[in-house]
Amino acid sequence: MTKEENLEVQEKERHDREEQEEGRVQKEEEEALTEEEDEDEEDEDEDEDEEDEEEYELEEEREAEERAEDEEEDEPEEGREEREEREEDGEPPTGREEEPEPEPEPEPLSVSEYQSPVHEPCRPLTVVSPPAFTFFDPNDPACLEILMDPRTSIPELFAIVRQWVPQVQHKIDIIGNEILKRGCHVNDRDGLTDMTLLHYSCKAGAHGVGDPAAALRLTSQLISLGADVSLRSRWTNMNALHYAAYFDVPELIRVLLKAAKPRVLNSTCSDFHYGTALHIAASNLCLGAVKCLLEHGANPTVRVKNNSLITVSSFIQSDRMLLYSTDHVASHPAS
Repeated sequence: MTKEENLEVQEKERHDREEQEEGRVQKEEEEALTEEEDEDEEDEDEDEDEEDEEEYELEEEREAEERAEDEEEDEPEEGREEREEREEDGEPPTGREEEPEPEPEPEPLSVSEYQSPVHEPCRPLTVVSPPAFTFFDPNDPACLEILMDPRTSIPELFAIVRQWVPQVQHKIDIIGNEILKRGCHVNDRDGLTDMTLLHYSCKAGAHGVGDPAAALRLTSQLISLGADVSLRSRWTNMNALHYAAYFDVPELIRVLLKAAKPRVLNSTCSDFHYGTALHIAASNLCLGAVKCLLEHGANPTVRVKNNSLITVSSFIQSDRMLLYSTDHVASHPAS
């Protein structure tokens, strides 16, 4: 294509654009004129409406004046004079005396008004039962997460150990390890019960609620770390051997006596009339604990506070339980 043809094409395109632009401008002007005409028509309609309203108001005023004039003409002379006097004195004009409205006639009583009221039956009150007892369950994933969380403090873990439910006591070795991981000393005490981990471990060996195997694992670990078997709780005055005898856990009694036999074997407890672990086991009919203590040399003749005497012959073994008796021997003065 030559330059001349290119120029012709460009000129033709420019000409087309100019025509389109002129058409667009012309269309916009027409639309603007149409809008102005519509606005003018609306303004005219509004003006006409306002004029009609004014004429209507003027007509009403004229009619009201005509009615007032007619009433004045019909009014007797005496009434007109009284009205003028009142207007001069500044009293407001009084209208015509209104006739009293007739009282409405009482409606006849319906049949239902002669009948006795209907008593609906009382709906029973909704009794909200107290929430079910909840406890910490290490078998639950959410509880286990709390147990293993390093942010869970030692007092909070001791609060878990205090819950006397199988779900907790069966996990005494796991909970005890978590307490030790957080820097608790092996002989540190629970601030609420004054019990050490060793005390809790011996208590957790109780058959039924506790687990002797888990308690034995934790007890052996604590003794290897230097736990003091002779420490007592200030609330119960019981040491670890007393707890093991009370809850009838011979497995733990053997481990405790192996670690500190001379010191604790015949140690007394004031809460049990100053009896020994043997007295505590006998008073709770703990056959396994009694046999284990006797096998390890527990003294069955230690006198308690009320001067009673327990002898080996006092224990009678049966298939189901152990019976014992205490003899008050006046001929045996307290040594």
